[in-house]
Amino acid sequence: MDGLKQVNDQFGHLAGDGLLRACARILASNSRSTDFVARIGGDEFGVLLRYSDEESARGWCERVQAALREAERSGPSLSVSAGFACAPPLESVAAACAQADGQMYAARGARRAVASR
Repeated sequence: MDGLKQVNDQFGHLAGDGLLRACARILASNSRSTDFVARIGGDEFGVLLRYSDEESARGWCERVQAALREAERSGPSLSVSAGFACAPPLESVAAACAQADGQMYAARGARRAVASR
C-alpha cells in the first residue's frame, strides 16, 4: 500500500487500520480457496496464487488493481504498487518473491515519479 504512513500521520491509526482491512478484504475476495493471502510487513501484503501461470497471475493483478481503484473512489486513498513473479515447479519460491518485490518497488518508484511532476 502506498502512502499508509501519511494516512496514519494525517488521519490517525484507526484510518490506516481501516485501509489495511479494506485492502485485505479486496485481496481475499479476489482469491481462490487454494490461494494464500498474508500481510508480510507494515504496508505490504503477499499473495501466493497456487496453480497459476503468468497469464492468470497477471489477470489477477489487474482485477485486484481495478477493485482497489474502485474502493479508492469511496474513501481515503488506497493506492498500491504491485509486482508478481512465477515460480515454476521445483524452483525457488524465495527467488520468485524477490523478483515480485523488485517489481513492486519499481512500480512504486514510477508512481512517485509521476506524482511529483
